[in-house]
Amino acid sequence: MLPFSIISWGLLFAIAVSDAKSHKIPNICLLLLLGYQTLLYINIEPGLLIYAFLALVSAFLLALLLYFLRVLSPGDVKLIGVIGFLLGFEHLILGIAWIVIGSGITAVFYIFHNISFLGVNNPLYIISNRELVTEANYELGKMNIPRYKKALTMPFAPGAVLGIALYSHMFV
Repeated sequence: MLPFSIISWGLLFAIAVSDAKSHKIPNICLLLLLGYQTLLYINIEPGLLIYAFLALVSAFLLALLLYFLRVLSPGDVKLIGVIGFLLGFEHLILGIAWIVIGSGITAVFYIFHNISFLGVNNPLYIISNRELVTEANYELGKMNIPRYKKALTMPFAPGAVLGIALYSHMFV
């Protein structure tokens, strides 16, 4: 894994903001990040490039499995593949573990955000009344894609970027 530059962090931040705002991950940002990181691998450590592509394929296939299990969206699958390329094969497992932690932290904030718009004084009432949970996105004016129907969803990219930041701060 190469150290992340300000350009890599800027592109990751743009992806996270775009996903949080519109629930879409722009392909151009993913391609720019992939191209920029490829140039870094070629210029700094060309021997790691093959391992980075192996990590890309491994992460993409794992995310594709999660897509078929209806856990992730198509943009999230592409993002995880690019993240695999950024982290490299040796850092992939711990990186994904920290992405899960970052996504969990983000999920807590999103559920509290949605609860605040429902006007419920007692958050435990949400657990017993499933209709409130499924209506939360409609109350906020967000329309889900038909795949998720009325399920409460959250963007994945902010949690993924938070997880990468935590991982790179702790271990790299």
